[in-house]
Amino acid sequence: MSGSGLYAVEIRVTKACNLQCRHCSVAGGEAAKDELGTSEIKHLLEQLAELRVPYVTFTGGEPLLRRDAIKLIAFASSLRLRPNLDTNGMLISQVKARRLKEAGIDLVQVSIDGSQETHERIRGQGSYAAAIRGAREVVKAGIPLHINFTLSRLNIHDLEAVVEVAESLGARSLSLERFIAVGRGSAMAEQALSREEFREALLKFFSLAERTQVKLITTDPLRVLVDRALVERYRDELSRRVCGGCTAGIAALTVSYDGEVYPCPKLPISVGNVREQSIEEIWQESKVLGTLRARDFRGRCSTCELVNLCGGCRAEAFARGDYLGEDAMCWK
Repeated sequence: MSGSGLYAVEIRVTKACNLQCRHCSVAGGEAAKDELGTSEIKHLLEQLAELRVPYVTFTGGEPLLRRDAIKLIAFASSLRLRPNLDTNGMLISQVKARRLKEAGIDLVQVSIDGSQETHERIRGQGSYAAAIRGAREVVKAGIPLHINFTLSRLNIHDLEAVVEVAESLGARSLSLERFIAVGRGSAMAEQALSREEFREALLKFFSLAERTQVKLITTDPLRVLVDRALVERYRDELSRRVCGGCTAGIAALTVSYDGEVYPCPKLPISVGNVREQSIEEIWQESKVLGTLRARDFRGRCSTCELVNLCGGCRAEAFARGDYLGEDAMCWK
């Protein structure tokens, strides 16, 4: 664990993307004019290494559209960071997969959002077959493959199908995250699940975990409402400290392509800029991060006995007008 408490940092190395996904929280497309340069990202990685941050994820946009992406991964690996790649998979050829392996990549995450028909309704024509090809090259190169599934009304019926796809690809793990109506996704806010739909999806996800060798993961704070064993494990500590749940400002940060720092990928509230401050200064001195750590929330989250194990999703609260408000998806 990091001595600072900062456990994982996501770096959006570019806004450029070869897709226009309907739910994209970044609204990726064209590269931004003020994106961090190679030396700036290397300096950031050096800071993370000094802070003993274990994990760094390279994302975008589509990170592989940066010509120096694999060199940056290799640099991170040389600093003994554990670099992950978050990609749509479409640009991963056999050669590129081999180069990623040689660079010391720890894991590659490819997003699959349902069956071919569903995936392409969300991400665009031709995106499914290309993502599957890329994922297969990752596995062939001996790199652990992780599949990510963003859950909305557009694909709630495809949850089991995606687990089967992950199995067929030889993925090590699959994560479920809920759709949050931020970025380009704000235009399809009506596709966010209702409380009951999300509850049923989480229950189904946990039941599927018992029938597959793929490790099924969700870091959604509301998992505590269907995972009673987790609650019992931390029962004696709940009143004293934050034990889990929303990691925004607690264990993770996102650094955007322009240097702006956010508490989480889907919570676009700037807490500083790495061009103006060190990442350590931002982590330790930001008032917003301090508020998130105190979990001094409003609404139902403020009086919930599980606030230190859950805390609600702050991005969900933000999308509904107040990042310190209650998580409207909670059915408790």
